[in-house]
Amino acid sequence: MVGLLFEKLAGPQLPAGIGAVVRSAFDGLAEAQKDLLSGGLQLAPLAYDQAQSLTELVARVSDRRVVLILDAWEKSPSVRHEVGTLEAFLKHLDDWPDVHLLLAVRDPELEAAKPSDEALQQAKSLDRLSPAAQIYRMQAMDLDEPAEQTRLLEHLRSALPATREQSAETLLGWLDGYPGVLNFWTTEAQRLAITGADQLRNQAEDAHELRYSELAPLLAALDDAPLATAARLAFLPRLDAELWEALREPSLAGALDQTAIDLLTDRRLLIDERHPSFGHDTRHAAVRRWFIESRLPLMRRHAERLIESIACSITGFDSRSRPYCEALVGCAAIAEAIGTDRTVRCAIDAAHSGFRVHEPSLDPAFDQSFPKLLARSPRAAPLIANALNNRGAVKHERGDVAGALADYGAVIDLAGTPIALLAKALYNRGVARNERGDIEAAMADHGELIGLVGAPVDLVARALVFRGVAHGKRNELVAAMADFEAAIGLAGAEADVVAAARYHLGFAKDKRGDIGGAIAEFDAVIALVGAPVDLLARALIDRGNARYSREDLDGAMADFDAIVALAGASPSQVALALNNRAIAKFQHGDDDGGLADCEAVILLAEAPPDEVAKALYNCGWEKGRRRDFAGAMSAFDALIGLDGAPPSLLVKAHYNRGATRQTVGDPAGAAADFAAILALPGSAADVVELARQALAELQAHPRDAA
Repeated sequence: MVGLLFEKLAGPQLPAGIGAVVRSAFDGLAEAQKDLLSGGLQLAPLAYDQAQSLTELVARVSDRRVVLILDAWEKSPSVRHEVGTLEAFLKHLDDWPDVHLLLAVRDPELEAAKPSDEALQQAKSLDRLSPAAQIYRMQAMDLDEPAEQTRLLEHLRSALPATREQSAETLLGWLDGYPGVLNFWTTEAQRLAITGADQLRNQAEDAHELRYSELAPLLAALDDAPLATAARLAFLPRLDAELWEALREPSLAGALDQTAIDLLTDRRLLIDERHPSFGHDTRHAAVRRWFIESRLPLMRRHAERLIESIACSITGFDSRSRPYCEALVGCAAIAEAIGTDRTVRCAIDAAHSGFRVHEPSLDPAFDQSFPKLLARSPRAAPLIANALNNRGAVKHERGDVAGALADYGAVIDLAGTPIALLAKALYNRGVARNERGDIEAAMADHGELIGLVGAPVDLVARALVFRGVAHGKRNELVAAMADFEAAIGLAGAEADVVAAARYHLGFAKDKRGDIGGAIAEFDAVIALVGAPVDLLARALIDRGNARYSREDLDGAMADFDAIVALAGASPSQVALALNNRAIAKFQHGDDDGGLADCEAVILLAEAPPDEVAKALYNCGWEKGRRRDFAGAMSAFDALIGLDGAPPSLLVKAHYNRGATRQTVGDPAGAAADFAAILALPGSAADVVELARQALAELQAHPRDAA
């Protein structure tokens, strides 16, 4: 919605193009979960860098200071993830000029849930982390101004007839600055029941102590069916319209009986006609507390049935499943507090995984519980399969490849796994097997995915590219090209996959000697909207090299120029482009330009050692050609002392430094370099022979300078 509003505001109010930029940024968040190794619902928490850049954009457009309000933060399904974002905020306040952040957290009313109150404890930890974080207790209502007092009293006496007989001082004394008293007095049930001062005072006392005295007799008088329905509603998080619409679906028919809901509404236990709600959070908590204190076995029994029923309602991972997962995650603390069966609670652990909270499913108890749950409720397979897929991705990221393979295998073997989740497990297992060197098994997994009827198009395309690369490594170029062409021809494949397929197809054509065909594929990658920067840079490098091989030096240098100027290109790609451009410039007669590119690589932060070594060698070679012998030897010295320099360049550096030393009258130094070549493993035979001859000449005529 924010993105849409910005787009509609674009025009005289905003800089040109800003509306589309903001809209696309927000739209991008909805696509952020398409990383195949992260999986899960389309509900990624806002990452630090995204929050920072979007907030900065709003501040620039509005020219106002920004307040970010995270309301009801204790209800977040991923508190632990968001704490990391907030810690980063506190440690990098300079990145957030004129930004204030308010984090609203409720103290828990339910005693039994206090041990699990992670949100409040995490908020306190932020206060301890940084002096920039401060905890503010919500203050009482400020009713010192007479106008505010008058407005409040007029509202009360209009809404609640019993207050008309009480003085302003009496009413303000009962309120005592607590807004909750207003809620207790003015709900539909109380408004009709309160007739005098005693009831007003008692209700005010109940409000201050978070007691709803009318609830206990109403609940105790219920028959079995409405009592069971009330227990289930109390166990669930407080319902909103979206969650209620999801829970009313046929999969939960009978669990929440409409007749019972009507009766609870008639008796004013439920107060919202749009969806069954006990009212304010404190009233909902009071109903829950009554069941824990008075009907715990009944509440636990119905809670377990409800958890299982919701888990079985999840058939896939899309917007339809989001309310179910939110409901399961929202009742995690109360489920543990009332002692629900561990087998059933593993469904809640699995739901957490959809919000990138993986620790519950990493607990060994999860592995012991989910097979029992599936034995009782096979329709919970999609929920469990998604959690195992996500857990496998987490293990993979943490270096536990064996554990990841086990989880992907469990998804593949699980009866009832949806096709999309099965395809994801096959793809991820193929990637993991490839990392372990089991290329045959990896290709088998991706081959099975490619032939899987109903598999998501994008996963099939990725599997085709992956298998094509594997064929290419085995020099099976015809098979590789067939896979790449199949991926390119798939309608609906993502731009990054098409770019990868075209790039590798061009690479394969180049290996077969079809330089024109290779250049055409690299052209297509470069022209493709949405191609990743990494592939764009690689295509530019390879097209530049192909043009260079055709002696098209101007075209090659244009490609290398483009990489150097490409925002987002990696240091290794920039260094490679500079080195290649230097060689092209030398070939073109621009020796000063070539030398400048070599020196730029040497100074480039994070340039890989092999590229720095090439630049040092070419720099030394060019300076030696110019008879700048001191500069040449300095470059060769740096190359020889460089950690990670390729052995072939070390040999050449020793030879050229030896020759330069011989030229400047240092036969001893020259002999040391030539001798070092003979001792270096892997030295090229022709260089070894030249070094041996030079060393023999120096030993025969030690006083002569070359």
